[in-house]
Amino acid sequence: ALELVAEDGRWTDAEVTVVTQVGAWYNVCAVTKEDYCPRKELLAMDRDPAIEVFKEEMELVLEKLENFCTGRAKKLGCYVQTISWTNGVRDNQNFQVMNAHIETAMATRLSSSFRLIDFFRLGGAMPEEVVSGHGSQMLNLWVWTVMFNAMCPAELAAAGSYAYWEGALCSGTEARWENCPKYYPSCLEGPRCEKWECMNGVKCTLTAGDPPVAGNTEGMCNDAVNI
Repeated sequence: ALELVAEDGRWTDAEVTVVTQVGAWYNVCAVTKEDYCPRKELLAMDRDPAIEVFKEEMELVLEKLENFCTGRAKKLGCYVQTISWTNGVRDNQNFQVMNAHIETAMATRLSSSFRLIDFFRLGGAMPEEVVSGHGSQMLNLWVWTVMFNAMCPAELAAAGSYAYWEGALCSGTEARWENCPKYYPSCLEGPRCEKWECMNGVKCTLTAGDPPVAGNTEGMCNDAVNI
């Protein structure tokens, strides 16, 4: 993708950025052994040898990204994310091991335009927003808000300080079939029905505004408060 953007003249004047994760599919292939893994050599490996492949290939990826993000994409900068939070014990433990390697590999590369965002810890702070290893719109919009804070000029920031969520299925706690009628039950005719797909198939909008106020608050904070 980086080569395509660099070589295609139609991208010459465009401001570009990259947001990426390196890691999750090594887990899918070598740990959970999913049939849909596209790399059969990883399917045949145990976890530890696969993690060594992951570390070697990640270095190649980060080298290319660093050159691109401190050069062509310097204005907006780029993000490397840790592997996202999962509530499954086995995957969670493995992600912690792999994320430690990501943090180590990024430690000497970090700059104002080549950034690391800890998607794993953010998800761990709101585990109810993770369904089968996939973040809800609420979690994903939070992380995008964090990333935009560094990408975008300060004058574009919203004036409000209170988050408003609009949609029938913004939270992972709302991941129920009745909330995604366009997905379920039609998904029964396909390869699978997953609540995380249901959840991410319904529009959710985040806006910033003033905190809600009930009634006249004048003078309410003047009274002495005892704890």
